[in-house]
Amino acid sequence: MHFDINNTILMRDSTKGLDTSSNVSRIVAKSVWGRHTQSEAGHSWELCHDQLTFVEPESPNLLANLAEANGNTSICSYMDYVDAHFPKLSGSESQEEKDEREAVRKSMVAKFSQPGGLGSKFKNQTEKMMK
Repeated sequence: MHFDINNTILMRDSTKGLDTSSNVSRIVAKSVWGRHTQSEAGHSWELCHDQLTFVEPESPNLLANLAEANGNTSICSYMDYVDAHFPKLSGSESQEEKDEREAVRKSMVAKFSQPGGLGSKFKNQTEKMMK
């Protein structure tokens, strides 16, 4: 028998090189749903569901202060947004470029639920998971 205790008993994932803080941030980023908007001005993501869930909500309870979107809109988790617009580099890029990209990705996820972040609403849940 094989049991994967990562993300269940242990909140760190040594197979992916994630300490507790990084892993909790990643779990929250995968569980928060928002609206991805693509327009001439570029891409953006904004929170549109006020509960953590691993599956896409059937009918996101849009937050009252969410402005009407212009352009193409879709619902995705914050981690999906990061993966789509800041994908891991695996081609012929230098190791320095790959390391820089990974640092940007980690920073975006780590800052997500902190004060001033796009998911600051979930700061308390993140802190509870850390404890």
